[in-house]
Parts: sequence; structure tokens; C-alpha cells
Amino acid sequence: MCAMKVLPGQEWDVSHEIPLEAGGKDDESNWLVAHRKCHRTHTAKVDMPLIAKVKRINKPYARKIQILTVLEQRAKVQKKNEQARLAKAAKQQLKEKHKKYG
Repeated sequence: MCAMKVLPGQEWDVSHEIPLEAGGKDDESNWLVAHRKCHRTHTAKVDMPLIAKVKRINKPYARKIQILTVLEQRAKVQKKNEQARLAKAAKQQLKEKHKKYG
């Protein structure tokens, strides 16, 4: 999303730094104020494709963890902190599901 501040009178949304669908919390520790247009563009271009890919991937558990780990590491190197957090949250969610259903 853009780095500009939201000014009085501009349309804005509360964005989730880690999307709820990727395991993010719905509380102030995960909320960001964003321009409405920037938020919707970011969600459509970055968050939704990533979440959809993680959910539909048809690979064994270990391979999914590996893919998400590589995604997280690459995002960190590229200073894409939100994508790194998404990958980490998805990995944690996958691990919890694996423990539950083995």
C-alpha cells in the first residue's frame, strides 16, 4: 500500500496487516489505516492471490511448509514485510491443522 498519510476528508479503510484468512487477528495489533483505493488494490493484487494459492496447493504437508518457508525468506530479503508475515501466518495455520488432523 502507499506510504502516504490519510488526510481528513479522504476515504479510508481499516486494513489487516496479516489478512484474517491467513490467520491474522482482528484486533488493533493487526490493524492499519489505509486509503480505501490503495487498500482494495493491494488486497486484490497481493493478498487474495497469495491466500488462494496457499489454500489450493495440492502437495504433501512437508512440501507446503517448504514452499511457505521459501516465500517467507524471499519476502524478508526483499523487505516485503507484509508478505513475509502472511507466509509465516499461513505456515503456522498449516502446522496447527496438521497437529489436529495429522
